[in-house]
Amino acid sequence: MAGNGHTGKKSKKQKVVDDEDEEMVDVDATKPVEKKITPDILNEIAGVVPPKVVDDLVKTMMKGATRNYEALSSAVEDIVASGWAATEVLSSLYQKLIYDDLISSKMKIKILPILSNMDKRLLDGSEETLSILDMVCQIANVLVIK
Repeated sequence: MAGNGHTGKKSKKQKVVDDEDEEMVDVDATKPVEKKITPDILNEIAGVVPPKVVDDLVKTMMKGATRNYEALSSAVEDIVASGWAATEVLSSLYQKLIYDDLISSKMKIKILPILSNMDKRLLDGSEETLSILDMVCQIANVLVIK
């Protein structure tokens, strides 16, 4: 029969040896893992800049921008190299600076337009590292004025 897909040859049946599959075990499953979910782990998963990073940046900004440019530049480079998005840096700085009771209302009034301008720049597609550095320097100049 030509139409049924058989070529007319006798097929040999092969005996399949029933080898049982070995159950695969994860490498880490051999030792008990007792990781606890911490706020740092949740922040990392959510992409939120860790509070310590923001605190360190604000401490650096409190020293001013004129004499402290190298430290500010280094802090911004570290943040960008760590992979934090500029929008998250902006949001974290907003939360830290605007809700901080130690920063005067007059300073907050001067800081808000800087944050707003940064947000607009990011929406317009500006280069993130330079925008963050510019924002940080401007805020540092505001924080030094008393």
